[in-house]
Amino acid sequence: MANPAPWATTAFGTTAFTLSLYQTGLLNSAGVLIVLPVSFFLGGLVLIISAVLQFCRGDMFDGAVSGTFGPFWLIYGTFQTFYAARVPAAQFGSATSLLLAVFAVVTFYLAIASLRTDLVNAMVLWLALAGLVLLSIGAAASIGSVTKAGGAAALAFAILACYLAVATSSSPPSTVSSCRSARRHCASQATALDRSTADGPGAPAAPPSWTTCGPTCCRRRSWLISMRSCSRRAGDSADLAFGAPARISNGAAAHPHRTLRASA
Repeated sequence: MANPAPWATTAFGTTAFTLSLYQTGLLNSAGVLIVLPVSFFLGGLVLIISAVLQFCRGDMFDGAVSGTFGPFWLIYGTFQTFYAARVPAAQFGSATSLLLAVFAVVTFYLAIASLRTDLVNAMVLWLALAGLVLLSIGAAASIGSVTKAGGAAALAFAILACYLAVATSSSPPSTVSSCRSARRHCASQATALDRSTADGPGAPAAPPSWTTCGPTCCRRRSWLISMRSCSRRAGDSADLAFGAPARISNGAAAHPHRTLRASA
């Protein structure tokens, strides 16, 4: 199955970009209603479909992000279209603030989880968190400057999200889209290898070691992909970053993974 992450990131960034142009005051607020169909179809529908596809691929983190912000945009569009007129003017700000605050809490633990991914993913989610917090405060206290600051944070993460979408859609699928799954796969193989070699030279043939599958994860030269976990596992991230085989020390030809683990 093809990776739907670029599609999801494009939808996320484009919807946030459209709304933030009005929140920052760069566009006249009279045209803000254009955000509603964008939030329904691009921000909501596309992200929910992407979340289903990402879960089917086993990509839990990206699926969780898309499956969180897809409903957020649908809820936002539905509230503004069907229910906002029924809310008393005195309570409208607090109602909007509550919606933003709830999703800020969810975004917070997604941002914590993003620290185990690449740098741009983490920056997008932390900026999204800052935007949601500022917009929530601005809506509750009716402070225009805080709302504009939240819109600026949203504009920044929208631009980064669009950059990430371009970078991932133009990269080979074996480097960016499957990097995290490759690391998980190699970690499971490492555990199986340790068990298979525990009984000595007569043990069954070991599964492919990090020497084989490490370069699949780490050959990407861009700063989009974090090298920290690769360098911890392989001990020589420079070699793996360029697709070269990991170095194997003396006496380790039969069980290369044990040497690589020792260097981590």
